Amino acid sequence: MNFEQNLTILKKRTFSPERKVLTVYLNTEPERSQQASFKIRLKNGLNRLIEYTTAEGALEESEQLSHIQTLLEKTLEEHRVDLKKGLVIVACPSEGILFLEKLQISTPNDFYWQEEPNLDALDVILNEYPAAGIILMGSESVTVLDTLLGGIKREWNYEWDISTEDWHQYEGVAGSSREASRVTHRDKFDKRIDANRQHWMKRLGPILERHKQRNNWKEIVLAGESALTAELTKELNSMKPRILSKNLKGMTNNQVLQEVYA
Repeated sequence: MNFEQNLTILKKRTFSPERKVLTVYLNTEPERSQQASFKIRLKNGLNRLIEYTTAEGALEESEQLSHIQTLLEKTLEEHRVDLKKGLVIVACPSEGILFLEKLQISTPNDFYWQEEPNLDALDVILNEYPAAGIILMGSESVTVLDTLLGGIKREWNYEWDISTEDWHQYEGVAGSSREASRVTHRDKFDKRIDANRQHWMKRLGPILERHKQRNNWKEIVLAGESALTAELTKELNSMKPRILSKNLKGMTNNQVLQEVYA
């Protein structure tokens, strides 16, 4: 299941007030001076909770937290190579880890031992970095990025086929093999760019609308030459896009995200 499905299940779940749940927000962004400093932050945060419950005389809860601590330390070691900037974990003593999400966004280091998961901070992050489509526009090619929580989930690439007068999807380097064949028609192609721009954008609009529906985008970001983004904006009926008048094509995905969420 994906993030949205797991979060929906977690929010609908009923928890027993007699059995507390641990929620952890952990900054896992590597630091130059100490690559595994998040392990220390996890250990210190959980140790403080154990000390509090022990001081209150809740020895059973202290034992439960110690059990979860062992589980989380083992889990983080298993995920060590693919951790990102932030981590959200919900766990309980009887069922182990109920929710684990690695984020491309730095999170605070917060630990909650409560009757229900504390998802307030995650809801704030979702509002700031909702499911969004980032559209990188060129005069003859378009890249569509499906993003959530500041990270890229999937990528699609399209280019305009002058022979069929339509957009065609390609993957990876397949597009480069077509570049050479387009050179022969370059002069003819360039003369048709301005004349056909409105037609091209009209054909692209429904493609993006389908992406929006399938991926539950809450926002669409158009990045590219102002004339192109202006034409495409006219074809997006269901949502007013956010415009970046910058050409981001050719940048790495991380650079694109930095530009979009600067």
